[in-house]
Amino acid sequence: MHFGADYYPEYWPRERWAVDARLMQEAGMDIVRIGEFAWRVFEPEEGIYRFDLFDDAIQLLGEHGIRVMLCTPTAAMPAWVEQKYPDVNVVDAAGRRRSWGARKNWCYNNPQMQELSRRITRAMAEHYAHHPNIIAWQTDNEFSYSGCMCDHCAAAFRRWLAAHYDSPEALNAAWGLRFWSMEIHSFGEMIPPRERAHSPSHMLDYRRFQSDQVLAFNREQVQIIKSCDPRARVTHNYMTTYTGIDYRRMAHDLDFVANDMYPRDITALERAAFGHDVIRGYNGGAGFWMNELQCGYINRENQLRTPPPGMIRLWTHQAIAHGADAILYFRWRSCTGGCEQFHSGIVQHDGSPVSRSYREIKGIGQEIERLRALGLTGSAIENEVAILRSFDMARAMEVYYGGRLFDYDAELQRYHRALLHHNIGMDVVHPEDDLSRYRVVLAPLLMLVTPAQVARLRTYVEQGGTLITSYRLGAYDWNAIVPTETLPGDALADLFGVRIHEYDSLMTEAPADPTPVVAWNGQTYATQVWADMLEPTGAEVLARYTNEWYAPYAAITQHQVGKGVAIYVGAALEDRFYEAFLPPLLGAAGVMPALETPPGVQVKVRRVHGEPLWFVLNCTTASQPITLPQPMHDVLLDRPVGRTFVLPPRDVVALRSA
Repeated sequence: MHFGADYYPEYWPRERWAVDARLMQEAGMDIVRIGEFAWRVFEPEEGIYRFDLFDDAIQLLGEHGIRVMLCTPTAAMPAWVEQKYPDVNVVDAAGRRRSWGARKNWCYNNPQMQELSRRITRAMAEHYAHHPNIIAWQTDNEFSYSGCMCDHCAAAFRRWLAAHYDSPEALNAAWGLRFWSMEIHSFGEMIPPRERAHSPSHMLDYRRFQSDQVLAFNREQVQIIKSCDPRARVTHNYMTTYTGIDYRRMAHDLDFVANDMYPRDITALERAAFGHDVIRGYNGGAGFWMNELQCGYINRENQLRTPPPGMIRLWTHQAIAHGADAILYFRWRSCTGGCEQFHSGIVQHDGSPVSRSYREIKGIGQEIERLRALGLTGSAIENEVAILRSFDMARAMEVYYGGRLFDYDAELQRYHRALLHHNIGMDVVHPEDDLSRYRVVLAPLLMLVTPAQVARLRTYVEQGGTLITSYRLGAYDWNAIVPTETLPGDALADLFGVRIHEYDSLMTEAPADPTPVVAWNGQTYATQVWADMLEPTGAEVLARYTNEWYAPYAAITQHQVGKGVAIYVGAALEDRFYEAFLPPLLGAAGVMPALETPPGVQVKVRRVHGEPLWFVLNCTTASQPITLPQPMHDVLLDRPVGRTFVLPPRDVVALRSA
């Protein structure tokens, strides 16, 4: 298991490097990530490469037992790039070209930028091939959807469309372009979606196209690195739940997935847990790396509070509990200049180890060593519940009215939070992943769905699975076109045993009066966001709407299909509904909580050599009583723990059988 930080030797005097390396070594660190913003250092002028600064830094770090993840530096281009090639910069929807002076301000489709990327990547890969102290590579830094609409993007988009559609006529039909006389006669007529009211199909495919271009840019860097050193292990640092890029497809080109996460404050730990589960899904299971984890305050575009004592430790072990096999904090030392100058480091601007963050992380280093000795690296996480999430569904909902109607991840987190509160382990996977190992599959906001995905879900239910979905089921096809069949479409209607002729959007500018009310199990619950009026065609009614014109309709149904059941929750509801509704369904499917704990205490389990290691995290600001099935041993502090004990605020234990 690796433990370290993101380090910028190019920013600090050479005489300081040995001090930094010694402090890292004393904190138990064995790795640093370097180079992602050093293009000007590596290539001060076009075609002139300089490696001496990083050669010396890597050598010195190695002498202190610290190995290196080396990054390609294309995230931030030098001034000479724009001066020689001014059209590399992104052009926005209004035709304005961005300028040099920030990062990620260039176009992935620009041929000159693509060539510059090849050159610097190959120069670095050839120079550092088989270097004994470089154990991993990272491509670029935090790839993102640029939104560029330059001439290069327009030309590449037309080529992309020609590769994905048989003819302009096929594209017209797929997108419904007869509306507003938008039909085209040749792919050459198509442009990027610059207007606010462009077709949702057009905007969705443009985002798919831009994602594909980023994937190709990344893939080429990976291929160049591996052509020079076939044993090189290459990753990229994702941005948790970011939806601008199809991270699942990008993972196919990587040896493992890495992530950047800034939980920011104690109120965000549930959201952080969801993010870790999403990343683990992209990685195909446990073993992802945290390439950037918050280690202090963040005063950049907004002003945030300094994490209280114990918070960095809690963030760290939450990531490990959810499957991280490496922790690198951002950053080693606070930077004195630039827009991140008040973004905290492990040591602050003065470089002193007196900082609380350094002292806390030094203690964490001792705990990491115990986890290493236990054999945690590569250990599995085995769950019986899955939540379905996909890039295409996320983007389809974001392009519709600019994302003002549905918050896809917020809907998924309604279910995730309830399971987290009951200590039910879950994976976040794609609708086309293998679902057979799960007893329960949650598919909230399954709005965009393909016939193949529907067939897979039906097979899952027929073979004994429990499938739970929510409102807007089947409202889009692959191209963001509304089907002409009665919702949710014939195949889904047959699976869930309902039809929908009426629905109500509750996310309107006008007051939602009346608001539908749902009655279930003797309790009433207010609806939010949306309400589908369900008409059973074979499903059993579990709950109904109780007021106004909604009253004749079902709100929640259950349909027996083969050996399993398909459950439709027709509205978004208060959190307390999910807390009450899901546990009985999980219990009926044979899914039990990892451990019963007080509210705000999270429990995650990793299996080390087949034996469970229980991470118990107190995510509250008060001490919490914990009761275990038997006395255990806390690996982190190497101490026995009785059957009952009190877990202090923001504290964590990692327990195994005594």
